[in-house]
Amino acid sequence: MTIAILAVDTLGNTSSCEISVTVANGACVEIHPETLNLKSKGKDRSITVRVCGSGLEALLPTEAANLRLCVPGGSPVASKADFAGDDDLQDVQSAGFVELLLKFDRQQLIASIRAGRLSEAITGNRVVLALKAGDDVQGSDDMKLIGN
Repeated sequence: MTIAILAVDTLGNTSSCEISVTVANGACVEIHPETLNLKSKGKDRSITVRVCGSGLEALLPTEAANLRLCVPGGSPVASKADFAGDDDLQDVQSAGFVELLLKFDRQQLIASIRAGRLSEAITGNRVVLALKAGDDVQGSDDMKLIGN
């Protein structure tokens, strides 16, 4: 799909551009918890990412281990080495699509978000995290941040 942008300043000057966007598999991404306390010390607690949609079979078994959460201004966070995804894809909610569960290290994500704040790529109390496989964005979700 092509997205066209037209900008008009207060004097009436205009500028435009077009970009092409490709949606690889139409996956939905849900990150839990929805709120992350940046003061959290829960070393054994993980961030869970639920990916659902068609075409997820292409991510398994090798690609699931390469999925990572990308934080604006921070380092990508790889899925936990001891949990690279549930390779038994199921239609859990009988909705006509399969889902994949991934776990990410909470402390690595917090460190990456702090780096994003230091670089001023994250300025508010919400952050959009993108789930990537290689250079392809599989989907994204936002997360509320507390405990600055």
